[in-house]
Amino acid sequence: MSDTDGSCAANDHGARHGLAAEVAVMFAEVQRADSKATTLCGIAGGMMGVDIAALSAARESGWLPLITLTTAAALLAVALIIAMSAIRPALPRDGRLRTFAGTTPANDQSEGSSPACPAGCGDGHLRADAAKLALFTTLAQQKFRAVKWAVDFVATATAVATLGLLILYVSS
Repeated sequence: MSDTDGSCAANDHGARHGLAAEVAVMFAEVQRADSKATTLCGIAGGMMGVDIAALSAARESGWLPLITLTTAAALLAVALIIAMSAIRPALPRDGRLRTFAGTTPANDQSEGSSPACPAGCGDGHLRADAAKLALFTTLAQQKFRAVKWAVDFVATATAVATLGLLILYVSS
């Protein structure tokens, strides 16, 4: 809201900056999730390469090592797909991306901020920042959930591959 002389109220400014800081924190969380997913892609891909090499060397060893190494390769492929889906850009379906361009009706000058008010003040800007925060929060939750599942698949594949390699070692 604005005072009678057209300047921004201190509490609007503080709320705007506090919300903008939260948006920045959530954006950093989205970037953290992307970094973790990228690392998982490298780990799962590398482990899958090693698993496939071991699988090609184990053709003459019997059916149990082949099944365990094939299962490990499948689990690693699933982990890789899940991690890549976490990295994949996701656009909101309901037009919330316009919030970032500043083209939402909530950012209109006629709705709560005066022309004398500097950029970043008014109810419209607070609503836009709240929409950004909600979008980043949802996106970070989805990405971290996918990363969690990918880690679970990599851990399971590691146990299965270890079992298959151990069976190979013992049987040779």
